[in-house]
Amino acid sequence: MASVYVGYAVKDVPFPFHALLALAAGVAAGALWGAIPGILKARTGAHEVIVTIMMNYIAIQMTSFLVSGPMKDPNPLIANAQTPKILQSARLPPLLPDPQYRVHWGFVIAILAALFIWWLLNKSTLGFEIRTVGANPQAARYAGIAVGKTIVLAMTISGGLAGMAGALEVIGLNFYHTAGFSVGYGFDSIAVALLGRGDPIGVIPSALLFGALAAGASRMQFLSQIPIDIIKLIQALVLIFVAAPALIRWLYHVKVPREAESVTGDVQFSAGWGKAET
Repeated sequence: MASVYVGYAVKDVPFPFHALLALAAGVAAGALWGAIPGILKARTGAHEVIVTIMMNYIAIQMTSFLVSGPMKDPNPLIANAQTPKILQSARLPPLLPDPQYRVHWGFVIAILAALFIWWLLNKSTLGFEIRTVGANPQAARYAGIAVGKTIVLAMTISGGLAGMAGALEVIGLNFYHTAGFSVGYGFDSIAVALLGRGDPIGVIPSALLFGALAAGASRMQFLSQIPIDIIKLIQALVLIFVAAPALIRWLYHVKVPREAESVTGDVQFSAGWGKAET
């Protein structure tokens, strides 16, 4: 919503500065929205997953109000609740000349963002602090790391990345915003992250796989009459096989040798209700 507002309300700004400004607005708005559950988790121990799901409903209702009221397209020929289209100077150009392919430069920006987050988590001091707090907050606090500040910062970065994703959809693909803008991308991203084993580089092929399945589902059903639900079934099977080792260990109480833990490097970077598990 912030990105689309900057895209159509801010005028007389040339390309590419207008597009960068709209993208920055989306990142900033997402960062602020993501900081809220981070602050709640740091101050009260509230579970970030539950808080963010609850905040989704606030965002949905707020968006519905804006696109059907203050930010609605004034064109009387448009009956749907949607915002005005962003100006041409705020739009990202297509990556491929053929118009049937909807690939734009946002794809490149997403790849660069994934590479940057990999560097941030694995090669920087801040990334070390984030990984340490995620693995064991008590040990991180004993080592002198500001746990609450790190949690808020991590959630702020996460919200900024989500805001970037939404902004790229606006300035690179749709060029306007509707009440039904999101079609469950957030929940799909959880599956993408699981398949990518929580690694920013691993998320890239994982996202391409899920994106290809989703994009080809309708055409598959049209050409071969195969139900589109088979795609969801394939995605579920992929996740089951990815989670199978952990499920088997949990069901049969199989302990992982320390050598295997050091080789795989599997660490659960999550904490629920103020507790962390490794």
